[in-house]
This record gives sequence, structure tokens and C-alpha cells, in this order.
Amino acid sequence: MDKTKVSLRLLLALFIFTSTSLPASEGESAVSVSDQNQDPNQVQTQTPAPMRTQVGYGELLSLETRPSDSTITYGEDPLQRVEVWRATAPANAALVFIHGGCWLNTYDLNHAKGFYHALAEKGITTYAVEYRRTGDEGGGWPGSLHDVSAGITASLDDVARNNSKQTVVLAGHSAGGHLALLAAQSLGADFPGTMSPGAIKSGHVNNTNVQIQSVLGLAAITDVAKYAMGTNSCQSATTAFMGGEPSTAESAYTAATPDSSKSDIPFHLLHGSSDSIVPVHHASLTGAASTIVPSGGHFDWLHPESTSFHALLEVISQHGY
Repeated sequence: MDKTKVSLRLLLALFIFTSTSLPASEGESAVSVSDQNQDPNQVQTQTPAPMRTQVGYGELLSLETRPSDSTITYGEDPLQRVEVWRATAPANAALVFIHGGCWLNTYDLNHAKGFYHALAEKGITTYAVEYRRTGDEGGGWPGSLHDVSAGITASLDDVARNNSKQTVVLAGHSAGGHLALLAAQSLGADFPGTMSPGAIKSGHVNNTNVQIQSVLGLAAITDVAKYAMGTNSCQSATTAFMGGEPSTAESAYTAATPDSSKSDIPFHLLHGSSDSIVPVHHASLTGAASTIVPSGGHFDWLHPESTSFHALLEVISQHGY
């Protein structure tokens, strides 16, 4: 066969192959056969993505968020403040939230900004309480608890000024959960101010009482003495927060151990079964309800695409949200 004809045939074959198999160029749509035969009136649906578990801390920092809407101060120190994310959907509930971070001043309220934003989008006004922690003058035990209690007071007073009929829930994550549970016990004790158990009496809005429906411990540390004996980085921070080992500061550890019988506000502990930072046995507390999320991790509660976050919404809804 003539070599010229062979070359032409090879070129033609190569042209046919490339024109039928190469992907569409940039700016063009690659249309498949199934696309061409699709009924234009048929509604396309997507299978919902499965809910997440074992969310990493770093993932929280890349979540969608926005600046807080307002700031409430409850003391002279810049850390004694509450950042408020007001509901962008019709407001049905208010959540007063105590962030975690091993009680250390390394971790402030900012790591959970995506969480506050997501709650606001769901119609839950969120009060994120900042407070002095280990490493801050006035922080540690019991100063951090005093700050948290005062921050809760200021938050609920704001709820009373704006809409006293909202469902109000107190919650905290990890070390913040520990402080939230203890603060619930103090809402009828010596500080802060004069309050009836489970309610805060506002001095600004015709003495309106704002009732806390429940206190939620999200991966909360409930056995502080046992936690101090652990070896992970957060457990190792316990003695610095408490000012000593359980054997040398026994009375302090006793006072820092949540006790649901001392609170008129119901305790509800929510925990992931596979939490590697705060073991799941911390969700076992006499007199407290509990919700355990299978395969759930420590930071899942703060991620709006997680199973744990949706479990939290379900618990809040049980209180009228």
C-alpha cells in the first residue's frame, strides 16, 4: 500500500479518536448521553450527605461565621464579656454557652464561632461567655467559675430585656461544660447576686424572671479528680487549673465536682461514644439524663454537619424550641 495513503488513514483515525474521547474544553459543557435524554421537567434530588463524626479541631476554624452582633460586659477585665449572635431566623430559643479548651487561656471563645453562627441561623440566639482561665490573672479555680456565673447573669438579663418568653438553655463544652454544670448549682447559692434557683431576676425589666430549662454538658468533664489522673494534654492541665493534685487539694476537688442534687436546673449530659479527650464515662452522673452519640468525637458538637450537633438541636427542641 502507498505510504502516503497509510499516513492519511492513520491521521484520520487519530482525528476520529481524539474528537470523540477528549473532555470538553474549558467553558464548554460536557454532555453525557443520560443528560441528553433527561426529562427537563423531572426534579433532580441529591442524596443528603451523611452526618459527620470525629470532627477535627482544625475543621472548626474554617466554618462559615460572622462577627457577633453585640457585646455585653460583666466586669472590668476585657475577658469578662459575652459576645452575642442574635438569631437570624425567627427567634425561638436562647442558648447561654460556655466554651471549652482545658480551662486554658490558650483557647478562647473564637474557636466555636462557626457553632454560634450556625445556631443563630437556626433561630437560636447564642450568648458566648468569655471568662478568665488558667494563665489569666483571676482565672483558675475558683475564679473561672465566678466569671462564668456572672456572665450567665448578664446574659439572662439581656434575654429578659429583649424577649423573656424565649426558651433558655445553658450549655457548655468540655471544660466549659464542667463550669456550666457547676454554675447551675450556684443559681440559688451565694453568688452572683440574688437569684431564685433556676431563674434570674432582672432588675431592669419589671422584675421579669427568666427560667433556664436545662443545663447541657457537651462532652463535659464531670469527675475532675479522676480526670486529673489522666495523661492526655487536657487532663494534664487539670492540676494547674485546680491549683494542685487531688491528694493535696481534696476540698477544692470536691467543690469542683458537679452534683445534680445541688441544682434545681435539670442536668443533661451529651457525649460521643468515641471521645478521645473526655472519656464517655463522664456522661454518667447520678440524677442526670444522658444522650450518647455512637462513634461521636469530642469536637463534633461544635460542627453543624455532625450527628452530635443535630442531637443537640433535638435536645433543645424538647424544651419548646
